[in-house]
Amino acid sequence: YICGITLTIALVAVWPAYDTVRATHQEMEQAQQEIQDLEARLANVPRLRQRIEAIGKQIDTDFRTVDEETAQRLRDTCVKSMFQHHVAAVQIRLSDAIERPWNKDQSPFDVYEVDQENIKFVLVERKLSIVAEGRPNNIDRLVAELETLHPFARFTQMKLRENAQTDTVALELELSLFDLKPKTT
Repeated sequence: YICGITLTIALVAVWPAYDTVRATHQEMEQAQQEIQDLEARLANVPRLRQRIEAIGKQIDTDFRTVDEETAQRLRDTCVKSMFQHHVAAVQIRLSDAIERPWNKDQSPFDVYEVDQENIKFVLVERKLSIVAEGRPNNIDRLVAELETLHPFARFTQMKLRENAQTDTVALELELSLFDLKPKTT
């Protein structure tokens, strides 16, 4: 009988302490799991930063407009492409830049009147004119390559003339190269 009472008193006294120890142990395990999760996330931070940097560089490359230096490089690229496709360059000319005010909702190809006070950008356009001659399949491959020259280089004019005597085609091509700058006051 005394053993039963002693055991009951011991259980009543020890049981709450056991619940407290068990709850504390569970909290500790949960905190350790959270620490492991955070450490795993932190281990990925350098890799994520590298990925963000790579995406930023890709965006800069893909969406860079055609400034004067880029226009010169594109001209040189056209010359190299003509050489690679066995097309004779008769004339290649890069025009001076023409600046005009521009609103984001307007086509760069349209001539329009703009409210000078609400303008935030200046559209800079250069024309790259190419006159070349070569076999039809070579001219075809050249034109296909020039269509993907740059996201901000667009065909604005193209004429083809066949020369039956030499079995060649003369190509007259004009590309518009666009640059966009913020308006300076």
